[in-house]
Amino acid sequence: MAGLTRSGGAFITYIAVVYLAYLTLSAFFKFLGAISVSYDTAGKWANLVIIWIVLYSGYMIQEQDMRNWQLWVCFASQYSALSSLRSSNSCEGPYIVPNGPGYPTKLGLHQICSLRGSPPGSQLVSGADYIRAQFQYEMSSAWRDFGIMCVYFIFFTSCLFLAVEFIDFQAGMPAINVFSKENAERKKLNETLQANKEKLRKGASQKELKGLITSRKPFTWEALTYDVKVPEGKRRLLNEVYGYVKPGTLTALMGSSGAGKTTLLDVLANRKTTGVIQGDIKIGGMTPGVDFQRGTGYCEQQDVHEWTATVREAFRFSAYLRQPADISLEEKNAYVEQLIQLLEMEDLADGVEARKRVTIGVELAAKPQLLLFLDEPTTGLDGQSAYNIVRFLRKLASAGQAILCTIHQPNALLFENFDRLLLLKSGGRCVYFGDIGKDSHVIREYFRRNGAVCPQNANPAEFMLEAIARDTWRQVGGKTDWADRWLESPEHEENKRMIAALNGEIKHNQKDRPQQLETVATQCQCSAIPFPASDCLGSDEPFALS
Repeated sequence: MAGLTRSGGAFITYIAVVYLAYLTLSAFFKFLGAISVSYDTAGKWANLVIIWIVLYSGYMIQEQDMRNWQLWVCFASQYSALSSLRSSNSCEGPYIVPNGPGYPTKLGLHQICSLRGSPPGSQLVSGADYIRAQFQYEMSSAWRDFGIMCVYFIFFTSCLFLAVEFIDFQAGMPAINVFSKENAERKKLNETLQANKEKLRKGASQKELKGLITSRKPFTWEALTYDVKVPEGKRRLLNEVYGYVKPGTLTALMGSSGAGKTTLLDVLANRKTTGVIQGDIKIGGMTPGVDFQRGTGYCEQQDVHEWTATVREAFRFSAYLRQPADISLEEKNAYVEQLIQLLEMEDLADGVEARKRVTIGVELAAKPQLLLFLDEPTTGLDGQSAYNIVRFLRKLASAGQAILCTIHQPNALLFENFDRLLLLKSGGRCVYFGDIGKDSHVIREYFRRNGAVCPQNANPAEFMLEAIARDTWRQVGGKTDWADRWLESPEHEENKRMIAALNGEIKHNQKDRPQQLETVATQCQCSAIPFPASDCLGSDEPFALS
């Protein structure tokens, strides 16, 4: 649209109208969310309602073209008053017919412009006449429409307050399980699961479960830094971080709020699209290719699932879409059944803990060949549910899966289930990376040697976070820069040697057995394919898989 009213009053009115429309629609959607039992339900209703109120606002379909039942939708839509108010405020020019060189200067007595609202014999059409004839909008109704918008805002805000005050979907609602009706195939599969249930609990089929896991190569990163642009220049979120994850190990990533835990996880998972990443990230001694993400799984903190799909359907959907096309449908279905056994989901309960297990299972259904990332899998869970999730992760690691997950202040029982710990302080600096040990004796000894003695009855995880806290006036063990202590420690040098050994060992094995390479990055060895430097983590130059 062009040639609208150009005046200070019209501009201020337009800003006021847009802001009022924002408040009104925001109150409406908040009210819709307050009366919906779930986020998915609110989203579906919101999409349906917004289509109707925009479609029948009187602009896209004019009132004279509507049927009687459609007029009621138009009158009840707050967007109808908004469209009328916006048009009457902006379309008030002296004429809206094109004019200038090449256009006729006048019309004959028996000629008329085809635009609605044009008088006979005139080439000028008043904006007020046009919107009156085309949309039935009156210039004099602007204040009426503004008042209608205010009434809608007050109405939806009041409804929102009442809904928040009196509607509680959690109170008095028993937890129920909804099961899909069994057909012949599902009945046979469920009988097989139940038959293998006791066998799995006793550990008799642990060797069979190890066949599910395909992680075979260590994942390493060296001198990893990550910088982002800020108005003041640039900010370093990760600073010279070293670490590795071996197959069959469970590694925890901890730190205070804002230390860069999720940032490090996203950088390692190649999920960052902005900023500058420097350092070396390798899988089995090789730089990951552009298809690195296909070989990993990433469990986000928020569990978003289709509530109408069963657990088996969700796993199959992920397996069908994300596993290679050369794997048969029967093999994918069999893998899903084994996955259900591994996660102990034969009898699925409808709860938050179960949703988290479904999230993990959906990623495992893709059969990640390299690594499984998890972002705070125990957040929002009670103690027993958190313990079960960590127990499942421990079970996956024992079966051979390489796992790296962030976790926020676990209790001592959960903490001991992890093999290694990567501890970050504010600014993305590494404070500790290494084994935890039985009863956390390894990490206790490291902090004791540096002046911070952890009491025997204290939670080591909470003690470490308190010791490295940045803004506390009294730090445990005195004023110590733990990041500098770590860089000077023999443990840090040992980790650097271990990373070099892991990468060197894999390179040696690749020379001896090139046909057994299993990393995603080597799946394109049939030809030399050049990639730009932006696609290669830890590399500033283009390279080619050859």
